[in-house]
Amino acid sequence: MNMPNGRPNRRSSARNRPVANAVGLRVLAAIGSAVAVRLMKRDLLFVIERLLLLMDEARIEMLAT
Repeated sequence: MNMPNGRPNRRSSARNRPVANAVGLRVLAAIGSAVAVRLMKRDLLFVIERLLLLMDEARIEMLAT
């Protein structure tokens, strides 16, 4: 639900975060299972670097734990 000033309600955002995290992890798992070849370390580092540019700090922190 949006507040009159256009910002999302914090409670709504906090409630949706676990769902978004679960979906993100499922997407990464699906990508990993779809790749038919083994990736080299440099390939994985490339993918991680590109994904980190797209992620917010909270998600990066969640993945780091």
